[in-house]
Amino acid sequence: MERYNGVELDPEGAFVYYDDAQRALDAEREKVKRLSTCGTDHSTPWWQVKCEDLEAQLATLQAQLAGKDTVILQMGKQAAVLAKESMAVKAQLRQVEGQSKQQAEEAVIVFAKYTTLQAQLEQVEGEKRNG
Repeated sequence: MERYNGVELDPEGAFVYYDDAQRALDAEREKVKRLSTCGTDHSTPWWQVKCEDLEAQLATLQAQLAGKDTVILQMGKQAAVLAKESMAVKAQLRQVEGQSKQQAEEAVIVFAKYTTLQAQLEQVEGEKRNG
């Protein structure tokens, strides 16, 4: 098996870099050290440490929320543009439907005139034959 920084690689490629693992471990040790000293030397009350941790978490969440707010605003702007385009397309469709209806009505009128003329022509031809 291949090795990287003393850590054996997983056959599927899933592994943790030694440096990353060491940094995470050091961060946890620092946290434990901070929490274990509060209350014993009475310089930093435990609630102050907890409050600092919560403030850090709040700052992280606010930063994440700000990023999501930007995305939501962009999506809102895109939705407004799409709604405007949709209204324009619907207006065009109504116009085309109106034109189509008008053309259909005109076709009915032309057909009616044609059938009237055809009937008149048949009548004139009939009169010629009989006449």
